[in-house]
Amino acid sequence: MEFSYKFWDVDNDIISPETSALIPTEINKVVVRNIIRSAETGLMLNVNVQKNLYTIRMFGEAIVSSNNKEEVYEIRRAIFKRQMIDFAEKYKGKIPDKIYIRLLNFELKEGGQ
Repeated sequence: MEFSYKFWDVDNDIISPETSALIPTEINKVVVRNIIRSAETGLMLNVNVQKNLYTIRMFGEAIVSSNNKEEVYEIRRAIFKRQMIDFAEKYKGKIPDKIYIRLLNFELKEGGQ
């Protein structure tokens, strides 16, 4: 299993046992991509907008489209939440308890974390 060093307090750049931990790279990539995409574009990862139509595209397919941005974001948040729960269960016992709990409680927010 490959590990990455991840900061779990994104507002804190101090490296310490309280603010960071080694976690599987798979988790790190998904979390960081979502946070960076939101911060850079104001859109959640996998959400595209054209002419006020918001679309979630994953695995090469449109999952949902709507003119209601908040409706699409709620669906994307639910998908992300499910990913985090799946990661937590997959790596339970292999990651620190604080990371396991953080994954179970992780919420994706618009515009970054």
